[in-house]
Amino acid sequence: MKLVTVNTEDTLSTIRRAKAIEAVKSIQRQSVENGTDKMTLEEINHEIKMSRKERKNQ
Repeated sequence: MKLVTVNTEDTLSTIRRAKAIEAVKSIQRQSVENGTDKMTLEEINHEIKMSRKERKNQ
């Protein structure tokens, strides 16, 4: 019988990585649902610019 040593840090790292992957998948699904997955770089930059301008004026 072979014994397996479990390293807590490795286990936590694996769990964190899995959670991050699921978060990215969720964001990607939301983007497709909202249609924002089709935005051009120009459109994205415009949204960022407007958001920053709005924040600055508050």
